[in-house]
Amino acid sequence: MSILAYVGIPGSGKSYEVVSSVILEHFKKGRRIVSNIEGVTDEKLRHYCISKGISEESLGKFISVTDEQCQSPEFFPYKGSVNTICSAGDLICLDEIWRIFPNDKINVNHRSFLAEHRHFVDTNTGVTTDLVVINQSVSGIPRFIKDRIEQTFKMSKLISLGLNNRYRVDIYQGSKTTKTNKTLQLQKKYNKEIFDLYSSYDGANASEVSVDGRGNILGSFKFKFFLVFSLILIFWGAYTLNSFFNQNEIETAPKMNEEVKKTVIKKQSLVGNNMLYPDVKPNPVISLSPIWRIAGELSRDGNHFVILIDHKGQIRFEPRSIFRFKGRMLQGEIDNFLVTYYSGGGLNE
Repeated sequence: MSILAYVGIPGSGKSYEVVSSVILEHFKKGRRIVSNIEGVTDEKLRHYCISKGISEESLGKFISVTDEQCQSPEFFPYKGSVNTICSAGDLICLDEIWRIFPNDKINVNHRSFLAEHRHFVDTNTGVTTDLVVINQSVSGIPRFIKDRIEQTFKMSKLISLGLNNRYRVDIYQGSKTTKTNKTLQLQKKYNKEIFDLYSSYDGANASEVSVDGRGNILGSFKFKFFLVFSLILIFWGAYTLNSFFNQNEIETAPKMNEEVKKTVIKKQSLVGNNMLYPDVKPNPVISLSPIWRIAGELSRDGNHFVILIDHKGQIRFEPRSIFRFKGRMLQGEIDNFLVTYYSGGGLNE
């Protein structure tokens, strides 16, 4: 058996969390549950589970008790007990534990149960008894119980963020709600259907109204100012970037137009020159040598030569000075033909 504590200020969602995450889940598994949470009945739980498609045969049993019954010496099973309200293997959920145990003076039978709870096992299922205590704070739980708490679940409503339909669950190891004992944090959302299973208020149609809205961060003037300022900053940044790129386009356009004009004038000048000097002919294109091709280069005693070879294997040396590079290609004019590494087509004959 384990003892779990669910704590939080009024309205934080501790009863909601116990009903939705503890009572409902174990009721679906067929367990017997005893609780003093206001408004919860076996009929409500059964109707809810059936509406969700769960077989009625697999459901457990819920027994509602009063605070006075919880204070009875015959409430918890104890060593040698015969006919108690709670039986071995039950899930016991006690709301507002400070009303049941207003001080550390706990009944001897209750002490027997709390001290030896691991011995109370359901003979049919083999499940031990589990106890869930609900209170506004851990400090209000009697020390005899607090020293045996395995986990503490602390609920906080997210009112400061304006999220009235959400709450946070901080889970701690043991009863100390310190940072070092914290093991997990959950963000959860209220389900309206769960509220129908228990009574959050003593009166019907009750609602909560914020007395001072300044506690809502999202509704504060600073947050609104920051939001408006951020939007203005985003729009200003977008406008600045757009203006910068458009200005570059405007400055580039005249330069391009000027270059186009220069090109047109140059072409017109060339056409005019051809008309003025019709006899001037362009340099003739030199054909590749059908005989010679470059085989390599030779440097000796400060003299540099280009080695030529023909299709018969005959070798010829020519001064390196008559050869030039065109791009990466070495070429030179020999016997009115252009000689390169790829000339000498006569080799294929």
